[in-house]
Amino acid sequence: MKRVLFFGMTLCALLLSGCQKNEVLENEPRSIEFRVVNYEQYVMGGTTRAESVNVLDHLSMAVFTADTDQLVGSVITQNKGDSGYGTFTVALEEGTYRIVFLGYMGSKALQMTSSKAISFADSYVPHTFLYSETLRVDENVAESQNIVLNRAVGAFRLVMADMMPEGIYSVQFVSDRGGAVLNAQTGECTQNSGRSYTIELPNPSTNWWNKTGANFTLYYFLPTAGASMNLTVNALDNNGAVVKTRTFEAAPMAINQLTSYTGDFFVEPSTDLSMQLSVNNEWAEEKEFTY
Repeated sequence: MKRVLFFGMTLCALLLSGCQKNEVLENEPRSIEFRVVNYEQYVMGGTTRAESVNVLDHLSMAVFTADTDQLVGSVITQNKGDSGYGTFTVALEEGTYRIVFLGYMGSKALQMTSSKAISFADSYVPHTFLYSETLRVDENVAESQNIVLNRAVGAFRLVMADMMPEGIYSVQFVSDRGGAVLNAQTGECTQNSGRSYTIELPNPSTNWWNKTGANFTLYYFLPTAGASMNLTVNALDNNGAVVKTRTFEAAPMAINQLTSYTGDFFVEPSTDLSMQLSVNNEWAEEKEFTY
């Protein structure tokens, strides 16, 4: 009888220990691997399809609590050329989170302490791609997940067909719509009130003056419904004074759309040029105008 009682007590102890062990394991952080599957993107740097395909310079991942939008841990950033580029592994406790991935070009620092307000240093907007979804972490969560980035910006391109005169040191773009801060939860700009950005011309006397075909592309965070913006372009001298200015009225802008203007900037055209529209499959739509 004593042996039976001892065996029963031992069995209960083992079962209790096993139950406690399983409970601890269930509450431990779960390791999840995320793989960005399309970090090669059309970056619209050149004029041909071959020139426009490139690997994004940076990939960043951030995890926020779904209810309070608090950053969990720190933002993880990978740079093009890093070993394992595009693969992120994190350990998360049970709960609901917002997972945000950004792929982007350039060297400006990313600022992301809230999923509702993402920006870059100096009010710069790079060519940016976004993934933003909520994720429930529990015993059913997949240990490996693929991430597909979608373009989060619209672009304005200006091509100066005529020769740039001497004395131009920078080109300023001022819009009355669009913005420089992105809400990753909605995919829209936080304020559709416009922005100003100045591009300094490196070595202007060698690289820019007395040359034709100067090409500038600016990116904008926009409302998901798009925005028709008035955009003023100022060519500035070394003191910041305006040498030549042009305003492009009601320029049609939309996320995943390139709006391009080509024409003589510094001299007035001798004839009226008609507006032209074409579609580019690399972007959802490309609008081309002459001026």
